[in-house]
Amino acid sequence: MEKIGFIGLGKMGLPMSRRILESKSYELFVYNRTPGKELDAQVVANPAELASVVDRLVVMVSDDDACEAVLFGENGVASSDARPLVINMSTISPKASMDFEQRMDKMGFGYVEAPVLGSVGPATQGTLVVLAAGKEVERARDLFEIFGRVTYEFPQVGKAAEVKLLINTNLGVQMAILAETLSAAEKLGISPERFLEVVNDSAVKTVVSQFKKDNLLKDEFPAAFPYKHLLKDLRYSVGMSSDAGARADLASATRDIYAGSEELFDLDFSAVKRAYRT
Repeated sequence: MEKIGFIGLGKMGLPMSRRILESKSYELFVYNRTPGKELDAQVVANPAELASVVDRLVVMVSDDDACEAVLFGENGVASSDARPLVINMSTISPKASMDFEQRMDKMGFGYVEAPVLGSVGPATQGTLVVLAAGKEVERARDLFEIFGRVTYEFPQVGKAAEVKLLINTNLGVQMAILAETLSAAEKLGISPERFLEVVNDSAVKTVVSQFKKDNLLKDEFPAAFPYKHLLKDLRYSVGMSSDAGARADLASATRDIYAGSEELFDLDFSAVKRAYRT
């Protein structure tokens, strides 16, 4: 049975790892920087040890720095004598992903970039949308079928990361304008329930307005997609667009709205509603 490694058992990594186990097609080995996650898999001490015992290795961590640490830091994947295929499903900056590919390639590792669209629910159900790029995407397709309902492939590493950040920029802007107009409706004496009912029966209905309605009305924000991660993505997106000479007016304004409420960082990104309290 082929051995698969998984680094990162956070909100997304844990249900994705479980899907590998549930497939009963692979032997799973895992490493998580924070110990104690419940998973019926073989746990290893560090990324280097993990790389030494698996054929392919999935990385699902929070940002550029976390990827740098597990790939190239002390006892990182790159310090292993083995050379498994690295499938990086983290949402990171395109610059970092391209840099990781070049460094891994020089060391003899295959590298696939594969961020996903979707949060905990789709990760649990195996209905994520996978965005994949790299010379060895074909070697990862069977895993993508376990994680997602569809895979969109791009010609080179960096492009999948760019698309992911642009999608999450839309997500952040949609959530911010919904929170802003809901706040205005409340101050105008309009029932929040009635306002959202009309929004969701209009041309401005979105997946965000439908699936985050209960969060907004109950003022409860369990983290399906953490606020701090969306803010990170907005920061990466603004930098990416700036580097490309593209305008990022709304992205920059939305980034600043999210950045102003540090106390919300561990809640769901829909908690931006609280940023509009005065």
